Amino acid sequence: MFRITADGKDLTERIRQRLVNLTIKDGSGLEGDCIQLHLFDDPPLDPPREGTRIEIALGYNGQLFDVGRYASRPISLKGPPAIVTLEASVLDCFPTLLEPKKRSWRPDTLSSVISRLAKENGLIASVDKSCDLIQVPHEDQTESDSAFLARIADHYECIFKVQRDHLIFYDRNSRVTPAGSSIRPEKIKGIIDYEFKYSREQIYSGVKAFWCGAGATRERSVLAGKKGKVYAIKFLLKDEASARAAAEAKLRKLKRLSTSLSFTIPGNPLLFSGGLCLIEKLHPLLNREWMISSVEHSLDNNGFISKVTAEGNASL
Repeated sequence: MFRITADGKDLTERIRQRLVNLTIKDGSGLEGDCIQLHLFDDPPLDPPREGTRIEIALGYNGQLFDVGRYASRPISLKGPPAIVTLEASVLDCFPTLLEPKKRSWRPDTLSSVISRLAKENGLIASVDKSCDLIQVPHEDQTESDSAFLARIADHYECIFKVQRDHLIFYDRNSRVTPAGSSIRPEKIKGIIDYEFKYSREQIYSGVKAFWCGAGATRERSVLAGKKGKVYAIKFLLKDEASARAAAEAKLRKLKRLSTSLSFTIPGNPLLFSGGLCLIEKLHPLLNREWMISSVEHSLDNNGFISKVTAEGNASL
């Protein structure tokens, strides 16, 4: 079951009569959350104007769960049969996030940088407390705010998402949301199909980062992890603290990417990117917690399914 509104007007029944397929992608960073809605277009529909706020809820057994608010993009048409495709995304709700910018950031805490970006784009900052302890050195921004946020989130191994009016930014390994709620693993039931991959190339015992301070005559290095098979970060950092933070974040990322699991289950709107899921009674290699990197919900005449991509939990 589902509910769809456009600028507050309930269009659920009209859409149900013409529905071909509804796909909702839940991602983080520049992937963002977006939807694609395919409808039969005979007789022709009156399409929503660009920027219309689309709100969607999905569910089962009579219970609906909010999955987000999106801003519509220009439609596309194809046929026969005549089908109209409506696309919308969360980031398009805040166009200033997508505008190219060029500026420099003075050294500050990560939480202060995120809070300023949120305020400039009309968003409410929801930032992990751990970001108060991370010092960001001088940074040159030559991209949009959304691209800049994605870059620093990747650098510090954090999750960046926009949900409704909130800019959410938190440590990828955190088990608590910035609002203080526990991130509990969702038990996975009724797996339809799955695929597991193990990447030997991603296994490293440590990560080395190099730095060179102002006025220094030679490069220095820091090591996160242990000696052995060591990954070397190719770019030069500005100081020891930045180098150590980069090395530790890269090591966590390499551990996380060493294993991946994708699976399809009956639709579950409670799964989200950046969350956790628990696999049980499937396979000894797979029966544990996984970090969800993306979810794709799909609804059509055949029912409601969710396709999940997850990564090995670096904290295990």
